[in-house]
Amino acid sequence: MEAIMDNGTNKDISSKNRRRRILRNVLLVFNILLLIAAVAIAAMVLTGCSKEPESYPEAEAVVAEELDALKSSNADALIPDAIMESSDQFDESMLDGYVEKLKEFEYEILGSSKADDGNKNDAAVKVKVTTYDFANEYLKAWDEFMTVEEENRWQSQFYGHLFLRLASVTSKDYTSEVNVICTEDEDGKWTTDLKANEDLMNALSGGMIAEMNKHMTDDVVMDETEVNN
Repeated sequence: MEAIMDNGTNKDISSKNRRRRILRNVLLVFNILLLIAAVAIAAMVLTGCSKEPESYPEAEAVVAEELDALKSSNADALIPDAIMESSDQFDESMLDGYVEKLKEFEYEILGSSKADDGNKNDAAVKVKVTTYDFANEYLKAWDEFMTVEEENRWQSQFYGHLFLRLASVTSKDYTSEVNVICTEDEDGKWTTDLKANEDLMNALSGGMIAEMNKHMTDDVVMDETEVNN
């Protein structure tokens, strides 16, 4: 009789142990599923945070088209205003070699993103420009010309000296990255601020526009026509 009772008790204990093992296995599987779900959610959140910013390939294409047009044109738009405003001080044919150098700039479209100017229709296209270091040649010409006696500093002589330097430069070691702002109209057509973009124009001039703006405000180079009159 006692043996029968012991056998029944052992069966009850064994049954409880099986139920406990099953419960532990169920909980283990449940915890694993929760962990997998948490990892998946975290991955989705991180993927969303690291998502590449929106790009504007149509705007990039328009910028590239306009830059290519500048390279193949007579490049008048690339000549600094300070030079054109003083064109009565030199023979414009002296510009030819310099203009050809200007058109040899290289560019790379680095990408595009939403412009931060608050206009929902604007995109910023980042452009890397590589060209000749015209700014350095300008500074050298300026420093050399400042060694001339003040009463003999004529603009015509200065520009003649400058254009020779600019036309003979050989190393393309000037680089700059700038944003071109593009606007999309109601018809989906993109326009750019390329020719009005001072940073881009300065980059295409090899940094020379910025240097000229600094130096040409100094009244140290005399206007030959005014003095002779």
